[in-house]
Amino acid sequence: MSTFYLVRHGLRASRNEDTLLSDVGAKQAELTGRYFQSKNIQHIFVSPLKRTLHTAEIINGYLQISHSTDSRLKERMEYDPSFGTFEAFLKEWGETMADREYQPPYGDSALQAGKRIVSLFDELNDDDKNYLFISHGGVIGDAVRNLFPDSALSLTTDLSKNLRWLDVSECSITEIQKVDHFYSLKRVGDTSHLV
Repeated sequence: MSTFYLVRHGLRASRNEDTLLSDVGAKQAELTGRYFQSKNIQHIFVSPLKRTLHTAEIINGYLQISHSTDSRLKERMEYDPSFGTFEAFLKEWGETMADREYQPPYGDSALQAGKRIVSLFDELNDDDKNYLFISHGGVIGDAVRNLFPDSALSLTTDLSKNLRWLDVSECSITEIQKVDHFYSLKRVGDTSHLV
């Protein structure tokens, strides 16, 4: 059995650009690193953005293990001013939440973003190993929704906009176990280690 721990990056300094973590986010990452000291993690996979790399650096200060970046862990969409305003980005983000197959002008659909992470899981066939993935809230939710039916999840809903999503807070832990090619969900968005 392999265990996959998916951690969203800590609170970043700015929401509308890729920045390092805020002081609060750095503290969240420290608490997360302390938590994982007892989990026998073999490797850390990290999304190659500033906020995830900063989170990984802090967490790995407690673990001191091998790590690598993997672009499959990037968010489904990342704000890029060359494509328009931040408000336009948020509108497109909403479209990807309302329709998981919707292909935005840049980035991936929610369905495709989830497939990216699951492809990484599928490659890891080592039994009895624990892996840590430091990624983003939207794409963690995408992967979970690709692997498990919505009926098994506690989705947040905005009926006025026909939106349903998995709420994944900063530095929360989602735990998935894999035996052969079968996945089981142990917890989603757990923040009890941050208290």
